[in-house]
Amino acid sequence: IITDITERKNVENALRENEERYRITAEKTGQMVYDYDVASQKIAWFGAVANITGYSLEEFQLVDIVRWSEMIHPEDRKITVEFLDEAQKNCGTYDVEYRFARKDGTYIHIEDHGVYLPDKAGEAYRMLGTMADITERKEVEDALRLTQFSIDNSSINIFWLNHDGRFIYVNDQSAKSLGYTKDELLNMHVWQIDPMMPKERWPAHWEELKSKKVLGFEMTHRRKDGSEFPVDIHSNYIQHAGKEYVFAFVRDIAESKKAKETLAEKEARFKTLFESASDAIFLMKDENFVDCNSATLKMFGCKRQEIIDHTPIEFSPPMQPDGRKSDEKAMEKIKNAFDKKPQRFYWKHKQLDGTLFDAEVSLNLVELSNGPHLQAMVRDITERKKFEEDIQAKESFMTNVFSSTQDGISVLDKDMKIMRVNPKMEEWYAHKMPLVGKKCFTAYHGRSKGCEVCPMVQVLKNKKPAYEVVPKVGPNKNICGWLDLYAFPLLDSKSGEMLGVIEYVRDITERRQAEEDLRQALCEKETLLNEVHHRVKNNLLTLYSLVNLQQISLRGKEEDAERALEDTKQRISAMGRVHRMLYAAKNFSEIDFSEYIRSLIDEIKITYGTSECRIEVGSDLQPIVLNIDTAIPCGLIINELLVNAYRHAFPDQKEGRIDVSLRSRGKNIELKVQDDGIGIQGNPLSEQSKTLGLRLVTMLSQQLSGKISYKGKKGSLFTIVFKNATIGANGDD
Repeated sequence: IITDITERKNVENALRENEERYRITAEKTGQMVYDYDVASQKIAWFGAVANITGYSLEEFQLVDIVRWSEMIHPEDRKITVEFLDEAQKNCGTYDVEYRFARKDGTYIHIEDHGVYLPDKAGEAYRMLGTMADITERKEVEDALRLTQFSIDNSSINIFWLNHDGRFIYVNDQSAKSLGYTKDELLNMHVWQIDPMMPKERWPAHWEELKSKKVLGFEMTHRRKDGSEFPVDIHSNYIQHAGKEYVFAFVRDIAESKKAKETLAEKEARFKTLFESASDAIFLMKDENFVDCNSATLKMFGCKRQEIIDHTPIEFSPPMQPDGRKSDEKAMEKIKNAFDKKPQRFYWKHKQLDGTLFDAEVSLNLVELSNGPHLQAMVRDITERKKFEEDIQAKESFMTNVFSSTQDGISVLDKDMKIMRVNPKMEEWYAHKMPLVGKKCFTAYHGRSKGCEVCPMVQVLKNKKPAYEVVPKVGPNKNICGWLDLYAFPLLDSKSGEMLGVIEYVRDITERRQAEEDLRQALCEKETLLNEVHHRVKNNLLTLYSLVNLQQISLRGKEEDAERALEDTKQRISAMGRVHRMLYAAKNFSEIDFSEYIRSLIDEIKITYGTSECRIEVGSDLQPIVLNIDTAIPCGLIINELLVNAYRHAFPDQKEGRIDVSLRSRGKNIELKVQDDGIGIQGNPLSEQSKTLGLRLVTMLSQQLSGKISYKGKKGSLFTIVFKNATIGANGDD
């Protein structure tokens, strides 16, 4: 069968010719052409493939629809594919931009235009389109957008005006600074915001701009609320597309103008201070003076031209007081100052006529527009130094007086804190060192709060001197002496304000003791005769009572007379021993009773003991002082109990032991006499069984206002407890 395909061939040839022309056109215009078969998902590529993708045409023919979508930038892929799917669904055209990966891995911007072709059923079966590299155009657009963004967001006001003075563009800052919206400004003229540019002046200003092209000047702008502020304006005349414009940059100079005014004011003030200063002030460049004030000329006795461009060495003697050469020392100080180490030192300067004077110099580095300089300040301290030397001499003299004084001196502030002490106070209170900084009542009296009687408090209250005798407290908080304390107000010589207190302290321990000894001696001498009469009377009464008791006890017992007389003799001896010890002591009113008991024991052992006697007498005696009124009855009690023990506790003088104990019990005294003999039948202290000796013991205990008790299970124990009259008389605890 032969079919005539001439017409089809003609159509195919025409189609090939059209495609070839489209390919050539695409290549010449720098575009890629693609033909996508929806069913096979293959794409035929034509045009400027190599230029756009970096792949050869043969390589890129392998890119199908899947590979093409993978070459789209990940951030653009989803939206691009969705856009093409929507176009395919509707069999319509599409225009899309996306970033596309080249062979070298870089991305370019692609502009893609195409159309989906429908089949007879209305379904898309083919997509034809072009891809153009618009990277350069995108960069230009980005640059334009950046430029526009920069202008819109500039910190200065930017205006475009036409020839009739109307705003045709304003940036955001312009609207913000003037208080208008941008739309409001675009309907306004320049004279509506610039009171210094009235409408009638604008034509002349426009002509001047056309002539000079660029103008810079200061004006005043007015905000929407009526407030005004100074501005600096730079205007440029330009022509574009046959039209004339003015492009103006406007900067708010209110702050800078204020800063300039402040700077000018400071400069004027500095100049005034510079010239009116009493100290010499000058600037140095390298080693030379380049500027100075009037005080410098007066201090150095020279004219300005005689010091400018000269060195400080020319105004110094060859040697400084410390023995160093002036030039060497000066160069060292200058170098340190230039190394940013501020210098402050004393210097011996020389006036132009050779007169020397003492000065205090400070050097500081300052940065000026023409480089680093040294600012030097020189103060003539000749008078001050002389005054300081006088003060030092007086201070030295007062310090010597302060240190040499053999009495104590303390200087206290108003809070009772020690500020200064002399060596004598440090010697007295070495256990409290350091004293300075402590409260006086803590350092001197070991107290946590102020003393009840305090001269310092009186001085602070009355601003008048005060005096008290105070105790001298030792390391263990014990009173080790007495002090005369004189307190004087420390006043400010000018204002009279109370600054503190000076305490002058003298140790009067020895004097006080001597006075006390003298008073006691005088008192004792004055009362001695009365005391003697009193004692004789009391002792005679005691003797009378003893003899009387003995007489009563001997009625009908003449055979016991010898023993009775012996007992009476022993009792009188016991009384006499008290007097002997009393007269042997310096104190005529008190005796050490422990010593008395020891001597009484020795006497009784001699009197009542025999060569065969094996009775031991022991003693446990505390040193206790008793006055005579207590000592005599107490001595008689011990005498009676010891004699009674010797006679009756140990028949036939067999061996045995007697113990005498004397102990202090608080405010009382406890006396014990104990033996390990045969004991006493019944209660020896009852009225029925009392012998003369025990009746005497009971009476004497009552005389002492004491209590007597007896225990007799093993031997005999007599205990007498009585009040210590000496403690009560002295008022001690």
